[in-house]
Amino acid sequence: MATNFEVEMTFGSSADEVFAMFCDPKYLELRCAETGGSDIEVSSAIDDKGCAVLTMKRSVPAEVPSFAKSFVGDTIEIDETHTWSPPAADGSREAAITCSFGGLPVGFTGNATLADNGDANADDRTTFHMGASVKAAIPLMGGKIEGVVRDQTMRATGKENKVGRGWLAGS
Repeated sequence: MATNFEVEMTFGSSADEVFAMFCDPKYLELRCAETGGSDIEVSSAIDDKGCAVLTMKRSVPAEVPSFAKSFVGDTIEIDETHTWSPPAADGSREAAITCSFGGLPVGFTGNATLADNGDANADDRTTFHMGASVKAAIPLMGGKIEGVVRDQTMRATGKENKVGRGWLAGS
């Protein structure tokens, strides 16, 4: 059984500006660092149709309950990939997102959208929304570990939203 969850971030900039930020390797490095990452490796590849593949690899401290410590150790290696479609006629985009955790039998997959609501003056002008499913193939503890991954991903998304808003504001 998998654990499903949703996250949302909003930005006061256009979808094009937010997407450009998402694809900037300097932003990706900052995003990883501000969410506790070290040993960060990022790549951003955009083709002539506007499709993008973004990868982020990093180590993070294993802030997990004691029951999971024996599985993960002191750090967790995160390998995350976002594969973005070209923009639709209205400028919105879709992405497939995968995330694995250093060879552990745990990971999540999700689908995301990035869309501009059209109000150039709104603080929530553009919305990033992701629905994801985390699966931990660990007998007896899988559901608990899935909950930990969900909760930590949601907490990291809150930090990412703050970092992105600051980036777009130029601070």
